[in-house]
Amino acid sequence: MAAIVRHRQRAMGLAVSGVADRQFLWRMRMWDPRCTVQVSLRRGDDVLDQVSCLKRHLQGRGLPASRDSRFGVDTVRAVRALGRAEGRPVDGIADSRLLKHLGAWSEPSHTRPPCTVSSVLRPGQRGQEMGCLRARLVAAGYRITERPRICGDRVAKAVRHWKRRRGLNPDDVAGEMTLRSLRMWLEP
Repeated sequence: MAAIVRHRQRAMGLAVSGVADRQFLWRMRMWDPRCTVQVSLRRGDDVLDQVSCLKRHLQGRGLPASRDSRFGVDTVRAVRALGRAEGRPVDGIADSRLLKHLGAWSEPSHTRPPCTVSSVLRPGQRGQEMGCLRARLVAAGYRITERPRICGDRVAKAVRHWKRRRGLNPDDVAGEMTLRSLRMWLEP
């Protein structure tokens, strides 16, 4: 790995050290200090921008992490290595404390959207209630860039992640239990 980094450093006219520091990663377009994470992350998570951002911050510390959006074995190793190096818990979970240490944490908004839902929401649905679900997930820290009143892939992934964290069946359906946990269920 160090030989590859040295080769790329020479090609880019950087000081040749074999270490993938922030300058090297910035030039490789792998470092973006502006991104932030608003939810704790652990193995198996696939929260698109959030996991990718964590990985960019880990890479900025010279820790190896793949370039996909999945929190896999390599990410667990990198998080554990960071924990060991910093004298922090070595559990492989990127919680708010570790993310703050990385400079990656951003407090989620805890404002409750001014809407409620009284029916089950499924992938592919459209409408005001879907917009309400999306708004609540965004307020909870999920980055969803799809059009506001459509349940697309990012909304579905956020719903799965939310449900998994609360011990619910992690499917794409936002039913009564999911909507109650989001504090937006209204009895029909």
